[in-house]
Parts: sequence; C-alpha cells; structure tokens
Amino acid sequence: MRKLKPLKWSNLGSIFDRHVKNEFVYKNVEATMKTMINDPTVHHVPVLTGGVGYQSVYNFYKTDFIGHMPPILRLSPFRELSEKIR
Repeated sequence: MRKLKPLKWSNLGSIFDRHVKNEFVYKNVEATMKTMINDPTVHHVPVLTGGVGYQSVYNFYKTDFIGHMPPILRLSPFRELSEKIR
C-alpha cells in the first residue's frame, strides 16, 4: 500500500478540486484514487452502491462510475449553483 504525505488543511480544497476534475473531466480512475486516503469509503447514495477499502472503491470507480455516466449529465460547481439560488 502506498504511503501518503500528511496534508495541510489549507490544501483540502485544491485536492478536492483535483479529485473532481480527475473523476468527471479526465475520467481517470488511477488519478482519482491518488487524491484519496489509503483506505477510502465511497457511498454513492442515489443508487446505493460504492465501496469500502481501496480495492473495492477502485473496482466501483473502474466498472460502475467513472466513465459510465450518461452523456446528458452536467455537473456544476456548488458555488455556481448557490449564486443562481440567491
């Protein structure tokens, strides 16, 4: 198992941005997994799927999630959505 460097709290936003970009823009499972902890848990609530542990999450991302979204799906940053609500 790979070792992660300790993170500074100030980096969490940029790590999450990189995670989302790898997940939805580049559709790169390996790069997405590099933004996660060694033993991640993912709960994909809308369809009650996901994974617990590195290999389970990797398999979920690879076979069911990343690159398997319908082409009509459009993601918007939360701040963009919250500005529309105001």
